[in-house]
Amino acid sequence: MGLAVTIACGLVAGELVALQSTAERVVSARDQRQAPHAAAIIRHKVASAALHQAQVDQPTAAPTARLADATARLAAAEAAIRDQASTRSCAANCAALLKDAASAGRDEVAAARRELDDHQRREAARLNATVTAARAALDAAPLPDGSATPLADAIGVAPWIVDVVVAVLTSIAINVLGGAFIAAAAHGPATLTPAPQIAEEVEIARPQPERPASPPTLRLVGPDLEVGPIDLLLDLIEEAPGKARMEIGTVYATYVEACEAQGLHPMTPAAASKPLQALCKSRGIEWHSVKGKVYLSGIRRRSVAISA
Repeated sequence: MGLAVTIACGLVAGELVALQSTAERVVSARDQRQAPHAAAIIRHKVASAALHQAQVDQPTAAPTARLADATARLAAAEAAIRDQASTRSCAANCAALLKDAASAGRDEVAAARRELDDHQRREAARLNATVTAARAALDAAPLPDGSATPLADAIGVAPWIVDVVVAVLTSIAINVLGGAFIAAAAHGPATLTPAPQIAEEVEIARPQPERPASPPTLRLVGPDLEVGPIDLLLDLIEEAPGKARMEIGTVYATYVEACEAQGLHPMTPAAASKPLQALCKSRGIEWHSVKGKVYLSGIRRRSVAISA
């Protein structure tokens, strides 16, 4: 029992090692086949993300501080002109200076507006160029046709499950088939035992008694008595299913007993051979030879003998 358990543990361990090695080979081969497909998908995803980012990107903040400062100075200059124009103390020179300050303020406001407009145009052009470049990159990286894991996608399972199933089946197929070949080679070719051939004449030996007694002595009644047919044997035997059988000598002794019960003369063993074969053939009783002895299968001695 211990040896059987040890052998079984060794077989299981070997099968697990073979399964691990087969799984690594299957997964590695699948990754190599799917590498170009997976790389194309990654390139498409990166290009798609870049295009989305370019489309949602916003322009940088516009330089509005200069415009606000210029607008404030212009407003102050205009207010000073209005305030000082009505006073007598503001001579012509003072009024001219105020007008020059207002004019300079208006020029600064115009310059600040032009700067703001230029910034907006540059940002719009930059964003448009970014979107165009991202769209071109996406067009250059289309999604590949088909799927990297067509079987897993078709049956709706994770790809690793398919890999494990393939590895298990491959390992079992290789090892079990190899073990079967080794076992077949070790046992050699199967030999069929031919069915025993019934000879033309079977020499029927007198059986040894089942009880510890001297061999039975046949009581021959007389030479003028009629010879008993082999069918009398059917009075003392019956069909029995399973492994029941009777040795040929016991069958002949039973025939002799049936003849004596009817007051008939039994045939000799040599004379009874052919009629017995014909009877067995008609009744479907098979003959078998085991270790030099001939047996009739499927029959047994009746439990209650028929009286004369």
